[in-house]
Amino acid sequence: MKGKGKIRVAIGFIAIAIILAVSVMGISNAYANNMWVTAYYGAWMQGGPGWTGHMTADKVDYSTVTHIIHFVIVPKHDATIDYTTSSVTPENSASLISHAKAAGKKVLISVGGTDTESAFLSATSDANRQKFINNLINFMVSRGYDGIDFDWEPISTTSVSRIITFINELRAEMDKITPRPMLTAAVVWEPGLFAQLQDKFDQINIMTYDLAGLWINSTWFNSATYDGGYWFSSSGAAPSSAGLVDRFIAAGVKKEKLGIGMGFYGYVWKGGSGTATGGVTAPNQTWTTSPSINSYTNYYEIMDKYYQPAYYRYDAAAGSSYLSIDKAGSADDMFISYNDEATAFEKVKYVRDKGIGGIMIFELGGGWRPNAPVPDALLQSVKSAVMQVETPLQNAVPSSPILSSPSNGATGVAVSTTLSWNTSTGANSYTLQVSKNSAFTEILHHLDLTSTSYSLSGLSNNTLYYWRVQAKNANGSSSWSNIWSFTTISANNTVIANFSGSSVSNGALLAWQTTSESNNKGFDIERKLSTSTSWSRIGYVAGAGVSTAVKNYSFTDTKTQRKRTYNYRLKQINSNNTFTYSAVVTVRK
Repeated sequence: MKGKGKIRVAIGFIAIAIILAVSVMGISNAYANNMWVTAYYGAWMQGGPGWTGHMTADKVDYSTVTHIIHFVIVPKHDATIDYTTSSVTPENSASLISHAKAAGKKVLISVGGTDTESAFLSATSDANRQKFINNLINFMVSRGYDGIDFDWEPISTTSVSRIITFINELRAEMDKITPRPMLTAAVVWEPGLFAQLQDKFDQINIMTYDLAGLWINSTWFNSATYDGGYWFSSSGAAPSSAGLVDRFIAAGVKKEKLGIGMGFYGYVWKGGSGTATGGVTAPNQTWTTSPSINSYTNYYEIMDKYYQPAYYRYDAAAGSSYLSIDKAGSADDMFISYNDEATAFEKVKYVRDKGIGGIMIFELGGGWRPNAPVPDALLQSVKSAVMQVETPLQNAVPSSPILSSPSNGATGVAVSTTLSWNTSTGANSYTLQVSKNSAFTEILHHLDLTSTSYSLSGLSNNTLYYWRVQAKNANGSSSWSNIWSFTTISANNTVIANFSGSSVSNGALLAWQTTSESNNKGFDIERKLSTSTSWSRIGYVAGAGVSTAVKNYSFTDTKTQRKRTYNYRLKQINSNNTFTYSAVVTVRK
């Protein structure tokens, strides 16, 4: 799990999360065959003291999940609970629970997070353990939660016996509740421990979304579905969801008790040197100078700040998506690994084919894009994948295609671009339609194809297009895919790319590029504290006016203070004083 969105997991670093919930016997399940979709929801995403908020509870589509886990309250050394740090306020609890229960879904409260082992050891000592258990249960009951998610990180070898004692006693106390609670676990690298304890659990979810880092000495996906045939000298077969599932099964865990994780975030690898492209731009690259890694970048940040159709790649062997950004030199090269609609389908298909129990998401707010045509498109893709994979083929008619690129709601798309989608099971051909309206009453292209991509040209500038795909074989046609849209680049437009912020010794360094400029007067630099809603102008950088070449810009904010988090945005001003805003970047001092 991620403590306030920032918990890292590495090989040799044991992490466990234990979920105790009311039995799912009465839970309304939109999915067939009991595949679970358990989603974490960071309370800070709702806002509250010290938090601006990003996604309120009324925005969650509860039909897409089977369980929600409210994240996170923190144990204290005296066996009491801190619920303020991550904004698990009474108001946020009440809002989430009321919306979820109206949809017939259960809500759990998570306890723990990053670097809480010391507090947990104190709270679960012989002197404090019963008090701590009582406090957890009382918090759950008084707030109206249906269960408890327990997240102890890290776990040292000397803590294992304490955990076993605690689980047994907690299980015994929860068994006194009617209806009998359900106990599940989220795990990383301890298959033997959970094979020993598996009879205590109803679900064992593997956190398969922090599987990469500099410790591999090679670029890799943070959430690969398969190892893709890659092999690293430092760790053997590349880390993957499938590899970890096999380890747990080999240790004796029953496969139907296992689930895999899907992060609504990714890793941004940047720079370095010594690769075939200079800096890092792809998986399985080694380096002579190490790149930097931002190991927790929300999906919405990746799409808003970095995504361009030309950068998108899909590694079918690994079942993973990424962006490949190869700039002049090496400092601005990037390899961005993340989960998207294509990987959602691949992970759900793996769950069904392998016969394991379900999917676990961390966390809902990371996938929320409020300005996109479908703000929760990533979550909807999970639902679509589950429904599609679980629906038996009738008379061998192929499954509906899952669209891949450009992403739904993409803007600034070139007037010559490639549309792509995933292979549909049983398909031998596809029909692609492109229209200027979502009802498809004005069809511009109707094409019968055997490939899973098509290169369009001759599109109009600054135009909204809609597209969909249908799969076919000798037995008939699938239903149409979801309808996606994209907007082409303006003929007279200043395009901002690769806007980033980083903490430096004398303040905060902002850097960005323009790939084209049209009557660009310049950029106002605006800043606010992450806890504020008011923006202030702190500087200005002149633009190039008119340009078709890539231009590089930077600005250093020297008036920052330590231990504060700042948001920055660019106000791009045209010569006629009209303006547009860039995406927002965050810098923590």
